Amino acid sequence: MDKRLDARELNSEFWDFFNANCDNDYGPCLRSFLTSLLKENATNITSIVLFGGLVRDGAPIPGWSDIDLLVIFRKILHRNAQRLAVLIDQTQAEYGVCIDLTQIDGEALLDPLLLANCYNSEILNALAMRTNVSTVIYGTLPRVYIPSDHEKMAARFYIDHTIALFRRYLIEHVYRVGSQEHYGRNVARVTRWLFSIIRASLRLFDIYVHPYEPSLEQVTVLFPEIDLSVPYALLVLRKNPETIRVDYALFHSIERFLQEYVTHVLREATKSHLTKA
Repeated sequence: MDKRLDARELNSEFWDFFNANCDNDYGPCLRSFLTSLLKENATNITSIVLFGGLVRDGAPIPGWSDIDLLVIFRKILHRNAQRLAVLIDQTQAEYGVCIDLTQIDGEALLDPLLLANCYNSEILNALAMRTNVSTVIYGTLPRVYIPSDHEKMAARFYIDHTIALFRRYLIEHVYRVGSQEHYGRNVARVTRWLFSIIRASLRLFDIYVHPYEPSLEQVTVLFPEIDLSVPYALLVLRKNPETIRVDYALFHSIERFLQEYVTHVLREATKSHLTKA
């Protein structure tokens, strides 16, 4: 692959990431995917944002870290969705790295009347461009204004939606016959959801921190009455995935924790909002 071709197109932020991850699968995987994506959509992409754990953590955790990308198309219907799906499949098969692709129509993003109806917490979080949360690796991000109250409402929607996804995932994947071979993958998926719910809940109190330990530290300050032994146990597994063993009691405890946590925190957030109003 001709690196000079990539260098003319990709921002220095990409090369910072690539140089830090060229010795693992994540740097080459992202470069390969972006090169093909931009070749296919040479004039139809405004910008590409890398966000999530790869920006935050610095080093990926193999098998746990996904490549989270936000792609802003000038006209989303002009991209070939079928070829894009094939490209993702081929890239993931070659490198063994999951690519999570969020797509936005640039015209809708620049229309205030349409942006006002966007309550996708993942998109709004990436567009906020907070330090160590997201970075533009191609093009220039359009100027958009997202009020704090808008982000808070999106966080509420995210919590509600993710809890529903989590419960569906338990039935459709975790507890199905034959799922033991995917047990480690299930633990990783549920761990990411649990901590993303905690992080989103903290936004309701104007606290914008990273997930995992930083989020738990803030929860301890806000709600010392909440038992955090379950999320801390998941942190141990995240740092030592080789120690994961099949134990479905873990998922029972996760579901119980999330039910109690979300119920308590949303009630407190609603009380706080009503008091300020």
